[in-house]
Amino acid sequence: MLANHEADCLIITKLDRGFRSASDCLVNVEAWEKLGVGLHILNLGGQTIDTSTPTGKFFITVMAGAAELERNLINERCSEGRKARAAEGRRIGTIPFGFALGKDGRTLVVNPDEQEAIAICRNLSDSGMSIRQIVAELNARRIKTRGGAWSFTQVHRILRKAA
Repeated sequence: MLANHEADCLIITKLDRGFRSASDCLVNVEAWEKLGVGLHILNLGGQTIDTSTPTGKFFITVMAGAAELERNLINERCSEGRKARAAEGRRIGTIPFGFALGKDGRTLVVNPDEQEAIAICRNLSDSGMSIRQIVAELNARRIKTRGGAWSFTQVHRILRKAA
């Protein structure tokens, strides 16, 4: 839309949600500046940063660098947390649908009821049913998930893993 001049500004909630890195931010902001597109960042009070001025360019560069640093620090802390859990022998992540935690508290074992639900999803899909139709059928048959009723996302994930 921006390239086609269908919009004259871009609104993002936070700088780090709009760009993958500081360089990604600076490259895009420069391209948008050439198109006459303004950037509004809501957690900065919704103010437009005028990247055509030296102060504006400096500000966006510093903010993009700070956002990248914050993202990298979060990733590092999460990675260290996962490593610590693994070193302690604790499980990392959720138990996949179709499995349960074994008696030892570490091993995954097959959950027959959930495996049956997975097989039903695959069979219904193979027979030509859409994901929404499969959801309706599973709920009509009162086949339970861990959370109760089936959703589009749950069935989609099961079918995607089956492919």
